[in-house]
Amino acid sequence: MSEATDARANPAVDGGWHYEATENGVTDYAQLAISTARDRYFERYGSRMTEAEKAAKQWTVRRVED
Repeated sequence: MSEATDARANPAVDGGWHYEATENGVTDYAQLAISTARDRYFERYGSRMTEAEKAAKQWTVRRVED
């Protein structure tokens, strides 16, 4: 498995979250982690964000080959 950006799913430099995964199960887990992090982030900061700012956040899981 390749390394993910922070395992705690902190925002990346571009303002979104990104994980890289090589196996389907890992990809599913990474997507769950991203969804959880996104929900927590918006619970904490969402009231201070505009709809455009929320829409600009990127949440991805990309499958990679080793």
